[in-house]
Amino acid sequence: MRTPQIFAHRGARCVAPENTLPAFAAALEMGVDGIELDVHLTVDGQLVVIHDFTVEKTTNGVGTVAKMTYAEVAALDAGSHFGADFAGVRVPTLDEVFDLVGNRCRVNIEVKSEDVYARDASDDVAAFIRRRSLYDQVIVSSFNPITLIKLRAIDPRIALGF
Repeated sequence: MRTPQIFAHRGARCVAPENTLPAFAAALEMGVDGIELDVHLTVDGQLVVIHDFTVEKTTNGVGTVAKMTYAEVAALDAGSHFGADFAGVRVPTLDEVFDLVGNRCRVNIEVKSEDVYARDASDDVAAFIRRRSLYDQVIVSSFNPITLIKLRAIDPRIALGF
């Protein structure tokens, strides 16, 4: 019999800024079975972990993630809006999150996509999973069914969720 698993949506976002390393570290300390995070691709090809398509809601910046360079995203403060204790917390890369998490939990990587042709982070996420051999640890989800169809064609070993 399967038992339900507890996933921390955007990390422990009630105790730390969502989709940041402190939020994921707090979730791990709480003993979750998994974390859910959101991935975008910067204009220069870096996978960054942030929920919205724009940076205004959770950082001190302005702009669309897909039109920003990694250096521009990395320079943003993603913690001050949550509280003074988190001032200077950055938007993490997907690599940084997995360096933190290791193999301690499952990870639901949500590929954010507004493009009907799935011109999004899906190719890079698939390459990331292959490079780090994460097939048994990750689920890739998206609200864009074309993204999921594309991922299935790229690598049928990747677990998917809609």
